[in-house]
Amino acid sequence: MYNMKKDNEYKGFWFLPDKPTIRVAGVLYFKANDSIKLELIGGFDSELTEIIKSKTVEIIYGVTSKAEKITLFNCFPSYSLNFSSDHPLVKYSCQYLIVGKHLQSMDDGTFNKIRVEMSSLYNWIPAGIIKHSISFLEEGKLKANFSLSQNDNWGKRVESDKFIISFLSSFQIKSRVENKQTMIENTFFEISKKNMKSSFIELLTSVNIFKQFLSLASLSSIDYLKIELFDSEDYQQIKSGKKIFHPTSLLYIDRNNNYRTSKNDSKYLFKYEDIKNQYANIIKKWYDVKNELAPIRNHLIESILQKRIFTSLDFLILVQALEGFHRRFIENKRTSLNNRVTFFTLKFSDILKVNLSKKDILSVVASRDYYSHFFEEKENVLDGIELYHLSEKLRILLICCVLSLIGFENEQINLLINKNYGS
Repeated sequence: MYNMKKDNEYKGFWFLPDKPTIRVAGVLYFKANDSIKLELIGGFDSELTEIIKSKTVEIIYGVTSKAEKITLFNCFPSYSLNFSSDHPLVKYSCQYLIVGKHLQSMDDGTFNKIRVEMSSLYNWIPAGIIKHSISFLEEGKLKANFSLSQNDNWGKRVESDKFIISFLSSFQIKSRVENKQTMIENTFFEISKKNMKSSFIELLTSVNIFKQFLSLASLSSIDYLKIELFDSEDYQQIKSGKKIFHPTSLLYIDRNNNYRTSKNDSKYLFKYEDIKNQYANIIKKWYDVKNELAPIRNHLIESILQKRIFTSLDFLILVQALEGFHRRFIENKRTSLNNRVTFFTLKFSDILKVNLSKKDILSVVASRDYYSHFFEEKENVLDGIELYHLSEKLRILLICCVLSLIGFENEQINLLINKNYGS
């Protein structure tokens, strides 16, 4: 399984789907958080003029020296010419890298399951496989006992009409120098389609919705670490009758490095343990409102996350998200920003950290007009640290809106925000 955060390279022969006999030697480089680049010694066209004329290639196939099948999507060419050489160096920058299959298109309905490892997921719902106890012996010595177990109720499996979402756990022992061994457990998130197959893009979109949920829960940017796709017809059956499904890896460049990452467990807004009794209902609601949230979902999550550098644009994103939320879920008609913010302030007045005053609301309106519509500066326009503090109040208000939408009651929202946000 290939890691999205580790560099890798693939040596082999490369060809176009409609010209399988014309194969060109080259190396594919995957540089984490940077690029997917294919370097060919020569091109798919024999004539130099045709090579230079070539445009974006939708699909390139490869077979590596390890006999791995590779599919590259959306490949953009560039060239390095040396007129003393018979072979130009042709380079392609690619958008998606599939290791394990040759797909006919990005819409190819090949897979029925996607499994991912994400940053912060293990801390949000620890696998709980390793159980340990420490006992004190005579002469001040300690004895540690370790055992492996799995609670059947760990990580509820949630079903809808079209798919199943669940958590999986893994455990491995890694040997190190000096005969030392390290026990490692991990948590994975999985979506399985019922009685149907989907493209990798559709499955990635489905898992992205949970990724945004985890961003909300952790108040941080979430990275994919590993992505595996499964085809229900691609497996090896052993003597016992058990089917071992062959994974296909998906790699792409997820450019998402402008946010603070939550390292401290106490900074999570909520963890699985906090919502385990209502998790099924909450996650179903999160997926049920995906279409209603679609135009503003990314906007909402982006505005909730705390960036390393604050600017007036971050304030505007929060205001626009609150306006969009109010119009989409509360009142679908024109009304003033003052009325929208006042509504939310009253709705969540029993949440201690929602403490916008009438003057704050006036400052929200005046500052929005100044930074967004270039109105003349008025008395209530804020900037610098004052605008930042006002934005923090709006961020808390927006978090309350999203939590309320997916089934949290005000009492629980108040408890979670006072316990975990901004402390």
